[in-house]
Amino acid sequence: MTTATKKTAASIVLIIGLVLMLVGGTMAHTASTSKGTVDIQSIEWVNENGASMHAVLYIPESASAANPVPGIVANHGFTSNSEAMHLHAIEMSRRGYVVIALDAYGHGNSSYPDMSIEGAVINDMGHYSALQYLGRLPYVDTDNIGLIGHSMGSDCARFGALRAFQEKEAGNDNVIVPKSILLTSNSFKAIAADSTGSVLGAGQSGEKVDPINAYPVNYGTIFGQFDEFAGIMWAVGKGSEFKNSAQFAVGMGFEGADYATYYAYGDSTALSREEAIEAGNNRTLRVGFNPSLTHAFTLFAKEPVALALEFFDITLSNGELASRTYAYDDQIWTMKPAGGMIALIGLVMFIMALGSMLIKSAAFQGIVKPEGRSFSTLAVSGDKVRYVVLYILLSACAPLLYTWCSGLSLHNPFHGVIVPVKLPVSEYFQLPGTNGVVLMNIILTIIFLVVFIVLFAMEKKRGYTLQDAGLAVSSKVFLKSLSLAVLLFVVLYALVYVAGLFHVEFGAFKLVLMEMPGYKWTVYLKYLPFFLAFFIVHSLIVNNLTRINGAKEWGNMVLIVVTTAGGLILLQAYDLIVFKSTGVRGIPTVPFSSDPNALSGILLWGTIMILPVAAVISRFFYKKTGSIWVGAILNGLLVTFVSVCGTCIMLPA
Repeated sequence: MTTATKKTAASIVLIIGLVLMLVGGTMAHTASTSKGTVDIQSIEWVNENGASMHAVLYIPESASAANPVPGIVANHGFTSNSEAMHLHAIEMSRRGYVVIALDAYGHGNSSYPDMSIEGAVINDMGHYSALQYLGRLPYVDTDNIGLIGHSMGSDCARFGALRAFQEKEAGNDNVIVPKSILLTSNSFKAIAADSTGSVLGAGQSGEKVDPINAYPVNYGTIFGQFDEFAGIMWAVGKGSEFKNSAQFAVGMGFEGADYATYYAYGDSTALSREEAIEAGNNRTLRVGFNPSLTHAFTLFAKEPVALALEFFDITLSNGELASRTYAYDDQIWTMKPAGGMIALIGLVMFIMALGSMLIKSAAFQGIVKPEGRSFSTLAVSGDKVRYVVLYILLSACAPLLYTWCSGLSLHNPFHGVIVPVKLPVSEYFQLPGTNGVVLMNIILTIIFLVVFIVLFAMEKKRGYTLQDAGLAVSSKVFLKSLSLAVLLFVVLYALVYVAGLFHVEFGAFKLVLMEMPGYKWTVYLKYLPFFLAFFIVHSLIVNNLTRINGAKEWGNMVLIVVTTAGGLILLQAYDLIVFKSTGVRGIPTVPFSSDPNALSGILLWGTIMILPVAAVISRFFYKKTGSIWVGAILNGLLVTFVSVCGTCIMLPA
């Protein structure tokens, strides 16, 4: 292929990338705005505890001061952000509800409260503040406000509601209280109380109560049959069994309640829809749903959205608002993650094409040289055996280490959850959802480096050099490679920032690229060295061992992607297949311990989505430049960003 042809090809790929970003972004924006019928606003305020709060507000065109409509506060789960609740926000606002999807404290773009403020409350993670903000909007019907949370967000909704009820009970008539609370991927509570109903301390025994039941409010839960937290949240062996738990009986007010059946609190008589609406108006409705889903996929499926629409329709709008507009299963939110994924593919194509074009520019002249030969020639049988053995061993390292390194990864002292992990939260390591991956990367870096040194020593006898490996370059070439990688990352972040202005995020599910607030960049710099070290050594291994001399490029690319992420994908597949067939996870506990392995599989989704992209980037720029540096540095910058931008920052215990 001539130089002119290569330039033309790069230009075509760059244009295709732009088109995909525009198409994907348009799809996502169209879904978010319900085809232009909902106004979306990013809002910020400083709350009563001194926290800088961020949320996304969805305002349907039917809402006005003359026609106030019901409102919903939506709160995401642990290590997530407001974007995770887009499915509920889109479908509810599409049907006429005003929705505020917030970033909890330390998550997304929200900060922590000023802990020097006397009486600062933190366990609601900002949910109470969002409830009050929503209730002050002139186009919201303050008598019909609902709360919905996912996982940790359900705890936040519960704490925020209790705080509101208690303040109103204390005489503050201006406080907004919810009419309905719907938990998803979380449980009712059964807490010991004395004869007066006062909650007792830890270790004390008494009658079991759910504090929410002390107040007039509709209360429901959506909990999956294959939810990984069934044992922790409901004290049952399987998610499909939660209706038999003490917590469910306490929350419902009686034993023996069935799934997907509406009841009035304390009354075992199943209600018709009309009777459920009456109970909703009396603020006594209770229900539990049990869809065939895992913890994470409760936020990535249509059924939970339909159930939430029905619950709030019955309890907030006399069964009319949602049902008279669209059927509950008529949903368009899936366009947003589909568009986000298309846009992400376009973004990667654009950055790689731009990098290919810049490499050939005068500014970066001199960084290109032919790639050296790989360790793996497969010329003789001994080479073939060595290759297969090392390929299998290196591919197996990550899945063997991951679960042990990540463990439960829970560190949320504000809800009394501090689970020991191998790399605990500290002043330096503040990301509980990322620390396990960082520890795994540290160990993998050491293993891969030792393997490279041993193989290099063997190949050196045959004239192999560090220049052949793509490691040793001149200082001038290194600086240019560094500059190119940084420039490409800056362009990438600029595109992410601009897309965010239109409420479009690149990616979907557990892999989302979004704008980062200023305070998170300090955390970013703390984690960057560990990801850089890993991807430098990773690039050495995959380009000098996994790559086979003389093999077709597509074959080498597949081999590199598989050795990078294949083992973790198989780990996830095994865990889920056993889970679906037995109701119990294939890897139920952290290896060598009895600690429940509830969160690591959920966090793994983001890792197995980004690693193939990183493998392609590593191989692409190694082949283009003949060295590891552009791809390795760009991967370090990018994967650190992915690991920090949307997750939570937690304070030490």
